[in-house]
Amino acid sequence: MKYSHYISQLRYLLLALMAFGAVQAIAQESTPNLSGIWKWIPEKSHVSGMSATDRRVKITQQGDDLTIETRTLSHVGDEITPEHIKIGVDDNNLKTHWKNGGLEIEPSDSKPLEKGHFSETWTLSADGQTLTYHATHQFGDNPPREDTIVYEKQAVTDWEPQRPPIPAEEAFKNIQVFKGTPAPEVLTAMRGFTRALGVKCEFCHVEKAFDKDDKPEKLTARKMILMARGIDKDNFSGERKVTCWTCHRGANMPQSAPPVK
Repeated sequence: MKYSHYISQLRYLLLALMAFGAVQAIAQESTPNLSGIWKWIPEKSHVSGMSATDRRVKITQQGDDLTIETRTLSHVGDEITPEHIKIGVDDNNLKTHWKNGGLEIEPSDSKPLEKGHFSETWTLSADGQTLTYHATHQFGDNPPREDTIVYEKQAVTDWEPQRPPIPAEEAFKNIQVFKGTPAPEVLTAMRGFTRALGVKCEFCHVEKAFDKDDKPEKLTARKMILMARGIDKDNFSGERKVTCWTCHRGANMPQSAPPVK
């Protein structure tokens, strides 16, 4: 009887260890380590918008804290965009979580988009040598836009010092309200405009002739930029508080009242 009882306890112990091992394996599978220097593979990637000659990402991951530095080299210069992510934290802007062995970023539950949706995922290959970024954006009545960037892992030393930026007027034609602004910052601002208004670049610009002033929307945009700067100067000591998103909320016309539900 004692021997039989010992065998029964041993079986329970083995089952518990197996179950714990399975839980650990699932946790490891669903929490990949994305740390490293990653360089894009152009022939496997599709990116809408401005073209680039090089794209790299530097990810520093410590548990559920990640810092993602996205680096884009193009004719306008060397642009590095940092982003800090805390997994599982809803910060009123983004909701981030591990899903299917990858990182997923969505709008916050506490502050959802009024008209539109976006989703971004970072997925690591089984061998840990390939990282795929996939993004779907849909704003207003525009069709969804998808970007896919495939990266290969590089040596930890493959991250050169950032090159000094050139001013916007040297990189682009017909620059007016952005004179003296580093060229990469102009691109960042333009991407912000498209998201805030739920539109594409061609809403304000003539396709393949961005310097032309043929569209009234472009002239209006210049006025709105100056208006927002004036409000910040007069009311917030010049600190950037008012943006296109303040009024537009994903619609090409300013939203003067919350949507009726």
